[in-house]
Amino acid sequence: MEDYYNQSLDKVSYPHRHDFYTLLFVKKGQGVHLIDFESFKLSNQQVHFVGPGQVHQLQEKVCSFGYV
Repeated sequence: MEDYYNQSLDKVSYPHRHDFYTLLFVKKGQGVHLIDFESFKLSNQQVHFVGPGQVHQLQEKVCSFGYV
């Protein structure tokens, strides 16, 4: 996750979708993860599941650590 944060420092994260499943394993994080425009708190020790076609957007307050 930290690689994604570092690559997008000067960019705004826009809502988007994929045609595959996405799992976010959040070890440490702060912010919000919007999934189908529903807000989920991004915090430590979480797993977020996004299915194909679901719209999602990650809004991090600080760099998150974990795996995608």
